[in-house]
Amino acid sequence: MKKIAFLVHDIHFGGGGERVVSNLSDLFTKKGYSITIISLCKRENNTFSFPINEKVQIDYLNTNIFKIELFNKIRSLFLLKKYFRKNYFDYILGIGTYLNILLALSQIDKNLTKTIGCEHNYFFSVSIFWNLLRRLFYKRLSVVVSLTEEDATQLQKINKNFIVIHNPLPFKTEKKALLVEKKIIALGRISFQKGFDLMLEMFKEFCKINKEWTLEIRGNGDYKRLENYLKKFNITDRVTLLPATNDVLSTYMDASIYLMTSRFEGLPMVLLEASECGLPMIAYDCKTGPSEIIKDGENGFLIPCYDKKMMVEKLNILCNDFELRKKMGKKAKQLAKCFDKDIICNKWIDLFNTLDRNDS
Repeated sequence: MKKIAFLVHDIHFGGGGERVVSNLSDLFTKKGYSITIISLCKRENNTFSFPINEKVQIDYLNTNIFKIELFNKIRSLFLLKKYFRKNYFDYILGIGTYLNILLALSQIDKNLTKTIGCEHNYFFSVSIFWNLLRRLFYKRLSVVVSLTEEDATQLQKINKNFIVIHNPLPFKTEKKALLVEKKIIALGRISFQKGFDLMLEMFKEFCKINKEWTLEIRGNGDYKRLENYLKKFNITDRVTLLPATNDVLSTYMDASIYLMTSRFEGLPMVLLEASECGLPMIAYDCKTGPSEIIKDGENGFLIPCYDKKMMVEKLNILCNDFELRKKMGKKAKQLAKCFDKDIICNKWIDLFNTLDRNDS
């Protein structure tokens, strides 16, 4: 039985990378692989944000690469090297730039173990320091996996062995949103990256021309700044702020439009989920990801970054045209099939087989 390890910072963190690990580890387990998740951090509260297959083993190293002190980074590397001397895997997948660099520095024998660096965000979203390390050490990895074609053009400059594999759809459903509720939704961490401040600035202008539709934002984080925006813009009666939920399916089904104003992304899982539920989408054409899911005018609208006026216009058009919402929602559901779990899983298995053949 082939053994696969995922290297993550904190498997209990509810981010996109952890969600992908949850999905892929389940898929690979069902395909007969032995799966281990190596988590640098261990929390006192060990609840999972996403389900983990009971057959998956989880090992904790009890360290933190993101603490500022250099000691913590050196300690993380030391513990990882020690761990790999005692534990063998056929393939090790680093999840994100920082973990990929740690993996590249772990001095693993690539003839025995294939090291796979998985990028999960826009290439230029990391600091100069981490980008320098990436350019120095990514060449040590067996292969680098990009979520988008755009990022692949940058990654191929630092490792000639690269491939694009999209995130898989986290769930399938036969249901489709009815698109009759006058509700727009947005899901994600309350952070600078997700651009909810930009969303509220735009929605303030939207409320001047549309008096009926409401906005629901779901996610974990510090709401205080957003609440201040709501009061400042006088839209507290039109916007609801709610914590993240595990029942995302119901959230999508109760809405009629999905809205995204992120400053940067990788390949947004929320857009895949919204597509599977038959929701038309509107998003800023940020780096990267939205343009690989949204086909402008077909399953939604792609808006030039920070063009608030155009965003308001397109959102109002979609709110006022039920038939257009149905047409775009139907197309979104069709395009979601490209991200089917089995299709994506087979691409991974093809990659594993290719790496094995290159050794023979």
